Amino acid sequence: MKFFAKLAVVIGLATCQGLSSTSGTAQAAPPAAPTAKATRITFIGNSLTLHPASKELEWPNHWGMAASAQARDYAHLTGAALKLPVSILSFSSLELDPVANAGRIAEVGPLVDASTLVVVELGDNVQAAKLGAFTEAYGKLLASAGRGLRLVCLSTWWRNPATDAVIRQQCTSRGGRYIDIGDIHADPSSQDRQGPQFANPAVNAHPHDWGMARIAERIAAALR
Repeated sequence: MKFFAKLAVVIGLATCQGLSSTSGTAQAAPPAAPTAKATRITFIGNSLTLHPASKELEWPNHWGMAASAQARDYAHLTGAALKLPVSILSFSSLELDPVANAGRIAEVGPLVDASTLVVVELGDNVQAAKLGAFTEAYGKLLASAGRGLRLVCLSTWWRNPATDAVIRQQCTSRGGRYIDIGDIHADPSSQDRQGPQFANPAVNAHPHDWGMARIAERIAAALR
């Protein structure tokens, strides 16, 4: 009996030291899976992400409204922070009429692959009566965008709780990261109310340089 007790102690010691009780050789840890490297960022959004020049709105630029320069909108600031090129797809039409414009989701495919970081910024222009249709279309959009390396979804800028709930649920169910940006717009310390302003109040309600920088900071932190 003493012999078997000693043998059990030896086997237990070998196991604790990472040795096989049968072969006596060390068990090597499995190699770590290679980490995919991002090669670009694709932004899919509404006027905050990209708005072409509009005489009606007295907006003369072609970048994220209402940044003072292309380099200062949130998409380009994020790209600069992560040192990655950006692709931008204006998708306001999916908010305004999700059913009629659902076919546009096919445009996402060529801009997303396994090395693409994807940021989706939509929802501000969704009418309550069309929230159900938007939910379905947004889900299909994320199914396509979710094929990228990582997915980030932004809340509404003007804080619509019902739409934000849809965005959060659809995003997290696909493994994406939901980021609230509505508090930036409502921040009483916002510097967007200072300095040069645009003639059209609708344009002014968009994030200026200060707001764009805050949005970019949150996205870059989530994607690092």
